[in-house]
Amino acid sequence: MRRDPWSGSPWQDRPEPPPFSPGDQLLGYGVAAAGIGGGLVWATGQAAGLAFGHTWLNVDPAELAGVLVHLREHLGDPQLAWPTDAQSALPGLVGMYATFTATTAAAGMAAGQVLRLVGAGDRPRLGRPSRTTRERSSTWA
Repeated sequence: MRRDPWSGSPWQDRPEPPPFSPGDQLLGYGVAAAGIGGGLVWATGQAAGLAFGHTWLNVDPAELAGVLVHLREHLGDPQLAWPTDAQSALPGLVGMYATFTATTAAAGMAAGQVLRLVGAGDRPRLGRPSRTTRERSSTWA
């Protein structure tokens, strides 16, 4: 089949490449995971400081990055991963892990609600018959 020379460029028939390469997507997921992890650690420290030490921790982003790095070494006592001026306001092992559990649960519930509101479209919910199924079902039962 011959192409009409006046119909346009042969480049117009080619599909558009994807906007992000797999490496870009992996980098984006890594940055997002680090941001979410950092946010959870920061929120856990602030909530633990408020609940147990009755104070707000003044931790700048550089110190928070240090907390994230040192947290692997101090899983037995996460209080030691924080800067020395913040350690006095933080609880011990049980208090830190309880605060982390509560913070993660609250963040998960908030994210679930946002996703439920954003994703509430025309797709059917699990466990409930769709409207077309109800209309097609028998009415005698």
